[in-house]
Amino acid sequence: MESFDIEEIQELKMNIALLKGVQSAMPDPYYIRDMDYNVILWPKAIQDLMGYSEDEAKRLKCYDIFKACVCPPNAECPTQGCIQNQQFLRDVAVDVYHKNGSVVHCLVSNAGVYDENGNPIAAVEIVKNNNTAYELQSFVISAADKMNTGQAEELKQHMEKVNESMKYSHSEMEILRDKSKEILNIVEMIENISSRTNILALNALIQAVRAG
Repeated sequence: MESFDIEEIQELKMNIALLKGVQSAMPDPYYIRDMDYNVILWPKAIQDLMGYSEDEAKRLKCYDIFKACVCPPNAECPTQGCIQNQQFLRDVAVDVYHKNGSVVHCLVSNAGVYDENGNPIAAVEIVKNNNTAYELQSFVISAADKMNTGQAEELKQHMEKVNESMKYSHSEMEILRDKSKEILNIVEMIENISSRTNILALNALIQAVRAG
């Protein structure tokens, strides 16, 4: 009979614990989908932002959730092109739609997940709620029309500081992309172990039948 590698199982448990820690530490909503637009990972933060539960999201294509003007079938998915060319977006303003139909002004960043041969297998997208900054920007523009140039310039400087504070760290994005690849590897490992477990159970049943 085939035996389990104890070190392999311990490493698997450690990797799962590390990934849960990374997910908990992520300050912004994100999700992972495959190259066919199927949702793989849909954490609570993105559930709260978009209004879809994990079960609902995994039954839909990502473009059916977000309904952005840059999503299929209205346009070719920019994330798909980024992954294939390995040139990624950083804090691009995009309007998406909550489950209840309301508009969510967002800043979107993305990264690709690749196999050992460099082929794209998944995408990570960070979807940050930019409603507050959008409303503040509208207020600044309105206020600037009513004030003298000096006051308007001061408001614009404050707005620039707000926008700068919302910029996402590139290093954190790279960490998330690497960890996302680990998620896919762990899923594959779990499937392999599950398969081996079924084989062991089948062998045990055969031996029991022979003995009986």
